[in-house]
Amino acid sequence: MSKRVKRERAFDLAHIESNLEQKRLHLQWQKLGIRYLDLHEKRCQHRCDHNLLLGHDMVQGHLAFGSIGLPAMIEEHDLKLFCHLNSQHSNCLHDCGFIVQFNANDFVCKKFYTQMINLMPCYKHALPTLRRVCGAQQCGPYTYVDKTIVGYAHRCRLLICDIKCTSDVLIQQCGNRFGQKAAQFLMNYTNQQVSFWMQDSNLRDTVPPSCSRLFCHKSDIRHCFL
Repeated sequence: MSKRVKRERAFDLAHIESNLEQKRLHLQWQKLGIRYLDLHEKRCQHRCDHNLLLGHDMVQGHLAFGSIGLPAMIEEHDLKLFCHLNSQHSNCLHDCGFIVQFNANDFVCKKFYTQMINLMPCYKHALPTLRRVCGAQQCGPYTYVDKTIVGYAHRCRLLICDIKCTSDVLIQQCGNRFGQKAAQFLMNYTNQQVSFWMQDSNLRDTVPPSCSRLFCHKSDIRHCFL
C-alpha cells in the first residue's frame, strides 16, 4: 500500500512538473509571437510610410502656409495625386493591422475637396507674396515642441501668427470676398488641427488660451486676432 502511494505521488509530481514545463514553453511561444507581430507591424508600417514618401516626390507643393498643416498643392492634378496617395497609405496601414482613427488630410481629400479646388486659384495667385512676407521669416523658427500644455501653447501661437499673416495677404491679393473665403478655409482646417492635438494629448479640459483663440467664427477673420 505504501509503495503504491509513493508511486502515485511520484507520478503526480512528474505530472505537475510536465504541466509547468508546458506552460513555460507556451509563454515563451506567446512572447516570441508578440515580438514577431510587433516586428512585422513595424516593418509593414515602414513600407507604407516609405511608399508614401516616394509618392510625395511626384507632388508639387509649397511651404508658404508655415505651421498651418493644410495640404499645400499648387495645381489640381497635384492635389488629386496627393489625395490618392493619402488613401493608399491609409489602406496600407489598415492591411498591416492598424486602425486609422483620424487622418487630418481627410478634411481636404474627402470632406471639402471641391471647395479646396475652387480656392486653389487664390492660393496660387497669392503664393509669391506669401513666400516673401509670411512663413518662417515672419513667424518662425518652426522647431519641434513637446506634447505638453506649454508645447501646444507655443504651437498655437505659431498658428495665430501664420493665420494672421496669410489672411492679410490672401485678402489683399484675392479681394475681400474671395480672400476671406480662402482665409476662412485655412482657419477651419486649423480648428480641426488643434482639436486633434487636444484629443491626442488628453488635454481636453486644459486648452491653452492661445489655442482657444483659434476657435473663432467672426465674419471677418482679421477680427479674431485683434
